[in-house]
Amino acid sequence: MLTRRGWAALAGGIVAYGVAVGFGAVALVPLALALVLGPLGAVAILRRHRHAHLRLTLTFAPTRPQEGVPFTGTAEVEGAAPSSGRLQLRIGTSDVTAPLHRAGDGVQTGVIDVPALPRGVHPVRNGELALGDPFGFVRADRALAGAATVIVWPAWVDPESAGGAAAGDGELGRAARRAQPVGYDLHGIREHQEGESLRRVDWKTSARTGRLMVREMDDTARSELTLVVDLDRALLGGERERVDAMMRAAATLVRGVAGSGQKATLVLAGATTQRIALDGGSGSWFAAMDALAGAQADRDAPLAEVVLRDRSLLAGAALTLLTASTSPALGALLARESAYVPVRVVRTDTAVDGAWDALAGTNVEVSAIGAASVEPAGALA
Repeated sequence: MLTRRGWAALAGGIVAYGVAVGFGAVALVPLALALVLGPLGAVAILRRHRHAHLRLTLTFAPTRPQEGVPFTGTAEVEGAAPSSGRLQLRIGTSDVTAPLHRAGDGVQTGVIDVPALPRGVHPVRNGELALGDPFGFVRADRALAGAATVIVWPAWVDPESAGGAAAGDGELGRAARRAQPVGYDLHGIREHQEGESLRRVDWKTSARTGRLMVREMDDTARSELTLVVDLDRALLGGERERVDAMMRAAATLVRGVAGSGQKATLVLAGATTQRIALDGGSGSWFAAMDALAGAQADRDAPLAEVVLRDRSLLAGAALTLLTASTSPALGALLARESAYVPVRVVRTDTAVDGAWDALAGTNVEVSAIGAASVEPAGALA
């Protein structure tokens, strides 16, 4: 518990006291007592607090940092402890420390500077409080109760660039609005008017009333974009940078959807399928970006095989597929799908040219996005 300085002070105090007693140097007694009692007193204070329960609470600003962007955090330690201490944490693979200052009775606070972290969900581990005295005579590390994680979002670019068209703007957005499904909600029943079509006649009501009655309907057109992210382990699993690049591209497209206000569904086609409804609210934006932060390429079956088992993956008035695949089976499936809805394939592997040439002449738009070059566009709290 005593540091090297503490042991040196204690030894010096004992020597000074011996000299004072042996040679009658009374002036050295106060110094000797200070050097002896200082380290021993600090030890006694720390021993008194060694069983105190200490709880750590962390908050980060922004609450969801972007990859590649440094951020800060605020630490609060509650519990009986000496007034001075230094907090030690490991966030992801980064070790951070922060001096603590007393902010009230039994409360110490400090500011943490966290270096840029990669995309992902990073647990905060090794939470310890290094206790000591102002003179550095003693030191004791105390484990802290409390758990925390930091969710780091992938970076994105502005919707005006890569995200706009895939998010419902431009030609794809206009095609989606042309092809949007139209539903009808029953508004009421009224008498048939002369010259009106008989297709909406409610025959049961007409038979009961003895008059020709028709159903009056309200138009409820709905536009829906489905954004599918292909998390194929064989294509992406071996290289983290390729997965991160795809998540940057997906974040760009989701950002475009959020900016356009279009209703859409984000589908993460991994080992288990995640569906996140994008309704324009901040809650859906956070849910989608959190899902992209933790997404991994963990699906073994080819996407074409998965879609054949679950056709709802491609449901919607327009489809955008983000993939590194060059599968002919997937191309044929998308060609068939394009007979009903506009389809866009966004390739993340720009090195493969001509892989989708078989889709020429279909209602499938194929483009590439340089996701690896996406730079952070600032963090959003």
